[in-house]
Amino acid sequence: MLEKAFLFSSLPFVYLLPISHRSINKHRNTALKIHILLVLTFVFVYFAVRNIWGVNYKDLPKQIQSKFSKEFIFKGCKLLYHEPIRKKKRRILLFPGLGISVRRMLQEPCMEVFLDDSEILCFQLRGLGESDWNVDLCSKSMLDDSINIMSVFQSMTDNSTNTIFMGYSLGCFVSMQSLSYVTPLGIKCDNVILVNGMCSGTKMVSHFKLFATLLGVNIKPHLHNSSVPITIIHAKDDITIQLSEALEMKQECDSIGRSCTLLTCDGNHGNYTISNKIKSYLRHL
Repeated sequence: MLEKAFLFSSLPFVYLLPISHRSINKHRNTALKIHILLVLTFVFVYFAVRNIWGVNYKDLPKQIQSKFSKEFIFKGCKLLYHEPIRKKKRRILLFPGLGISVRRMLQEPCMEVFLDDSEILCFQLRGLGESDWNVDLCSKSMLDDSINIMSVFQSMTDNSTNTIFMGYSLGCFVSMQSLSYVTPLGIKCDNVILVNGMCSGTKMVSHFKLFATLLGVNIKPHLHNSSVPITIIHAKDDITIQLSEALEMKQECDSIGRSCTLLTCDGNHGNYTISNKIKSYLRHL
């Protein structure tokens, strides 16, 4: 994202190159002042965006019961390991969205059904929240982080149980991008769950569109890179990432013969409820 920001900031200077040498000399000081101002503006906007979108929301006042839990840092990423109080039925690699800490992600309504019998490893990307911010956040850095975390996931969790990749909002993209690389790493993924996620990103609020464009975030191409069954959960009144994004993903999966189940729930992007019917469905994954 930083590379793109400085590319755009350099364009006005590039436009001056075809102008004659005499014209450049005549307006050189003005052109340089404009160029410096534009560069400083882009730098300010970049760091303002990072501070607005990169900071975590407050955790919810909700206690999570676990047999054992641990927070730690691995290669710049903040992680949380959760061992359930009951027998492990599955393991989940969990990808939170913007502003969602590893603790708050376990407090999300979509996770309630999994807490008692699922071994969970949740991680936050570098450049966000409590992870290392010394990175140029982009789709490549997200992929690097997820590949690094998969090795931790393999070593810390029981790989004899079913494996689920689960993403929320931005985490949906990270999980889908990661699926293309699970086989070389020796990880068998049985299902991927996407909660309030995007597809091509055309039906989102404007600042999310900008963020997705700068970071190169688009799930649609990754639908062709793996065959793991997809379960989509999307809030009916989500205006941040509209329900039509989920419908687009479902349609694309159907067109290429990929198994995809779309479940809609009440609420909006950050405030939604999971019905008993959906919970029953999730328990069987």
